[in-house]
Amino acid sequence: MQLDETIVPVIERLNSSGELRLVVLGGLCECCGGVVGLAGLSGGQSGRWGGVVLALVVAVVFLRDPPAPPTTSAEPPREVARVVVADVPWRSVVVPEGVEQVRYAVADRERAVVPVRGVDGVRRLVVVGGSGVEVVGRGGGVLRGVLAGSTVVVQDQDPAGMARLSTVDLTTGLERVLVEKVRLGALAAIDGLVVLQEGQECLRVFAGAGEETVHCPPDGWTVSLLTAGVRDVRWRETSPAEACANWFRLEPGGTPERVEAGEGACRAVGATWLDGWEITTGVTPYEAGAAYPGPLVARRDGRQVALDTTVLDAEVCGRHLYWLSRPRYPDQLGEVVRWRPGADRVEVLDTGGAAWPPRCVNGTLAVSTAGSRLLVLAEP
Repeated sequence: MQLDETIVPVIERLNSSGELRLVVLGGLCECCGGVVGLAGLSGGQSGRWGGVVLALVVAVVFLRDPPAPPTTSAEPPREVARVVVADVPWRSVVVPEGVEQVRYAVADRERAVVPVRGVDGVRRLVVVGGSGVEVVGRGGGVLRGVLAGSTVVVQDQDPAGMARLSTVDLTTGLERVLVEKVRLGALAAIDGLVVLQEGQECLRVFAGAGEETVHCPPDGWTVSLLTAGVRDVRWRETSPAEACANWFRLEPGGTPERVEAGEGACRAVGATWLDGWEITTGVTPYEAGAAYPGPLVARRDGRQVALDTTVLDAEVCGRHLYWLSRPRYPDQLGEVVRWRPGADRVEVLDTGGAAWPPRCVNGTLAVSTAGSRLLVLAEP
């Protein structure tokens, strides 16, 4: 049988459930959920092409569908109560004049790193605390700082998107240039370790003493979701040929090791672990219209707890898991929420207004608010 040249099949995946849509241009044929319907064709044409269309759909299902993820008999997620906590012992950090975008300021118990812009138009990255105010970076581009231990990782990005990456030791004042010029991607830093992702293929790892190594996954795998934890740096590696992602962690002085992850982390866009619980962030279907990831679910020994529906940047700090709940689009402002493993409620922390995603800095929780306030919680 020769296929009519005026009928061109185009196959598109609609969602992660495996539902497919097949559109035949010139005849308009749709196959959804295994139901075949032909429109715009005469009865003879429908019978002629129905077998061809069905065969195409079956072939696509078997040839293009990735392997299904593992399934378990875990109970459905249990909902938890949501309560507001007003008496949070926040400490408000006094920021210098000329602060520029307070959402990028960070702080721990002793000091704060704040991007400012002077009357001369020059941008500076200053450290407030201890002996006063210390300038650790300056330039005409965008300045960002990450506080990791007693080191500030300085990102100086020009208008073309190229950045200079360096570190400044706040104890000795010594500056070390990690990369003179790089198109900056994701960056994660903890005390004694800086990891840079330029593309999707490899990670550049800088140890505390200055050594640089490169980690690349096997052929066909890509790197994404680089994040900093309390004591390690984590990332995800995926392959189109595999149903499940692999999660890895790296500690200072160590080598990358694969994390033994459960079913929940298989296709998650975020994963962390606390007190035996695996907490993952899922992907809301595109057709649901959600701008940010969700839901956030905690799992342990067959138990599942639904913590939230839409979240940003869930991370462990102290005894709790913290995240930004119900973020607005596009400014990413929302509510700061936390959960203690095993609790039957999540707590919405009063920050005096909308806030940006919380960050754990040297064991201290730091939160920037829309009212240009920088708050820290010493015992998170």
